[in-house]
Amino acid sequence: AGCSLTAPRLHTAAAEMTVFCRVIDGSLAMRSYDWLPPAPTGAQLDEASRKQQRGRAPPDAYPATLRGETILTPESPTFALRPDFANIHSFEALADTAVLDLQLPPYDDRKGRDCHYFASEGEAAPALAEAAAGGDSARGGGSEGICCAETLRVISPELD
Repeated sequence: AGCSLTAPRLHTAAAEMTVFCRVIDGSLAMRSYDWLPPAPTGAQLDEASRKQQRGRAPPDAYPATLRGETILTPESPTFALRPDFANIHSFEALADTAVLDLQLPPYDDRKGRDCHYFASEGEAAPALAEAAAGGDSARGGGSEGICCAETLRVISPELD
């Protein structure tokens, strides 16, 4: 199992996984997101993926905030993707690139450590972003730190 790096597609590591990424040669563009609370559960993402594969429902979407965009090179430190930090991410090789990717524990669909894929639908509605961040737009509070909120739509790799 696991996630394919054949396309620069946003994907997650499973909730309990930590991934250490080290570029050995070349350069790798990385874009990463964190869920805005309440984060979807693995079960919710599994069900959203199943609905997409059956083609029976509009795609589920969840608000997330952009954690960062960076270029990783051999000179960059090892990057860690954790369950609560930069878990939603995409990689794109900018040249011929070699990467050491250590996944702990490894992907295993049978044990619920599978990969989910997403497409960005752009900026989240301000009220949705504020509500997800615990703010109250009527009081004007809670909008700090969510200037880069986006809506991520669950997609099925077989259908996209």
